[in-house]
Amino acid sequence: MVYVIASLAIIVFMVAIVILRIVPVAKNALHTSRGVVTMLSNPELDDTHREKELQRASVSLLGNFLSITLRGAIALVLSYLSIYLADLAGLAGLQDVFDLLSSWEAFVTATVILTLAWLIWKKWLE
Repeated sequence: MVYVIASLAIIVFMVAIVILRIVPVAKNALHTSRGVVTMLSNPELDDTHREKELQRASVSLLGNFLSITLRGAIALVLSYLSIYLADLAGLAGLQDVFDLLSSWEAFVTATVILTLAWLIWKKWLE
């Protein structure tokens, strides 16, 4: 049952990442960064305009960072909550699930499975 609860916790985490829209926020940060690089390489802009754009981009990137951090924390809490509730229900011990999830074998397996799932998901949506 420990494997089932560990798998459930990973699934909850991934679903939370999708529902909380962490990837689009990260893409927005990347878009902002690329826009700044493009703007800085434009020889037609003066230093005052560049400075204003850099300040605007800095605020935007800080907001993206805080947003990603908060959303990531929520995803982790939801994942932990699934393990905690399973422990309360007597389905699997909290420490047993954490021991499994912190093993290198579980990390590699989860990474491979989640990467394949992501690739299949992206292909299916296109």
